Order: sequence, then C-alpha cells, then structure tokens
Amino acid sequence: MLFIAAGDKFYTAKDYINAMKNYSDTKNIKSSEVNVFFYVLVENGDDLNNQKNYPAALDYYKKAATMNPNDSKLKKKIWQIYKNQKNNYEDAVKFYEALTEINPKDYGSYFRLGYSYDEVGNYYAAVNAYQNALRLYPESYIGYYNLGYVYLNLQDYDSAIQSFKNSINLNVNDDDVHDKLELSYNCKFIMDSDSFDDAVKFYTSLVNQYKENPTLYYWLGYYSLGYPDEAVKALKKSIKLKPEARSYYQLGFTYEYMEKPKKALEAYKKALELDPDHKDAKNRLAKLSAKK
Repeated sequence: MLFIAAGDKFYTAKDYINAMKNYSDTKNIKSSEVNVFFYVLVENGDDLNNQKNYPAALDYYKKAATMNPNDSKLKKKIWQIYKNQKNNYEDAVKFYEALTEINPKDYGSYFRLGYSYDEVGNYYAAVNAYQNALRLYPESYIGYYNLGYVYLNLQDYDSAIQSFKNSINLNVNDDDVHDKLELSYNCKFIMDSDSFDDAVKFYTSLVNQYKENPTLYYWLGYYSLGYPDEAVKALKKSIKLKPEARSYYQLGFTYEYMEKPKKALEAYKKALELDPDHKDAKNRLAKLSAKK
C-alpha cells in the first residue's frame, strides 16, 4: 500500500504531521486493512510496555497514533511513557505539535505540548500552548497551575500570580497551588512591597465564599502580618476549623511581631505538639526561651 509506505517513510523521519496525513489518506481508501494494522501496532506496544521496554513500546504506540490520532486511551499510554522517559521531551514536542496541527481542538495535546515545551526550556512556546489549551477548556485548574509555573520560570510574577489565582478559584483545596502563589508573591515582594495587600484582598474574597475552609484562613493570616490583629483573627479561625502546626507557628510568629512573647511561646509549643519535627517552631521557641 503506497500510502502506508509513504506514511512509514515520514514517520521514520519523525515528520509526524505528514505521516498522519498519509496514514489518513490510506484509511480513507482501505479502512479495514489500516484498522488491522493499527490494532497490531497497539498490541505490540502493549506487550513491550508490559516487558518495560518503554522506548520500543513508545515507537509502536506513536506509529499507531499517527494512524488514529483521536484514540484517547492510546494517547494516555504515550504520555505516560514520555513522562517516565524524561530525557525524550524533544521528540514529545514534535509529536504533540503534529497532533495539535491535525486537531486544533484537542485540549489534551495542547496541554502536553505545553508541558513538553516547559521541560525543554522553551517557555514562551509553553505559554502559548497552555493558553491554547485553556481556551479550549477554561475549567482546567491544572492548566492554570502549569501556566503559572512557566511564568515563574520567565520571572513574570504578575502573570504567575494571576494564573495561580485562576487555578485556586477553580480548586481551592490544592495546597501546592497556594504554595506556588506564595512563592510568586514573595518574588514580587522584593520589587513591590504592596504585593501582599493584593494577597490579602484575594484571600479575603475567598474566605467570604468558603467560610469553613481552614486553608484559606491560614493564608489570609499569613499575608495579613502587616495587619496583625486581623492576622491573629484569621489564624485562630483556621485553628478552630482544623488545628495544624503551620497555623500555630504562624500565630506565634505574628505574636512575636506584635511583641507578645508569652503568647508566641504558647503558640510555638502548640505547633510542636502537633509536629515535633517542625524546625522553624523549634528555632523560634529556642530563641524566645533564651531571651527569658
């Protein structure tokens, strides 16, 4: 079959776009034969994957995907191997560029393209890929999280902050996103000391929506250090909802800021009761105790 031979030639050259086009032409002519070939490729890939021969399995899977680029289960298998074989993202970029050209409405391929670009250090291309993915699926909190991470690599802290905010607005319970937002605010704080005021406004709006979420009260207290009475109020609310070492530690730190060492000592001790290995609480407690 000439179209299959042509497709094979392009595939071997890693010209995935033209391989897909030629295999597509073949399928239109003799769909039954191509379908048999597709399933044989997938079965061979599965056998090699089970044997943990991942490079060979990936080759079979990719070739099958060029014949049927809309098979979601197959694309998940391919992505899992790319992520396991972390040194192969240059090839992943070529592969997902082809998938997005063949199907410009494929959110998953844009998302994986963005991830691959990020891994090879092409951050501006990663931003573009993630933005395309989010235009197709704006409810993806992971998409916004990854986009924010790329902006951090670009040291574009305003864009990173906005992306992480978008992610949190879609899923307030992912602690990692809150941590990355903190990192972004702290980076921006070096250049703009008013950045924490923006954080206070953001978390104030969230606790007004989610009145029983201890994580949000913790972060409101964390960013409100410049308004210590409000910080204490938020941290106590967080502790009431869910006692955590980090909340007691931040409460102690706030009391120190307010020059209330006795209350700070009590809070640090509470933090260590919940987490005896909390290094910061140990250090602060030791310093305060030495001042007695």
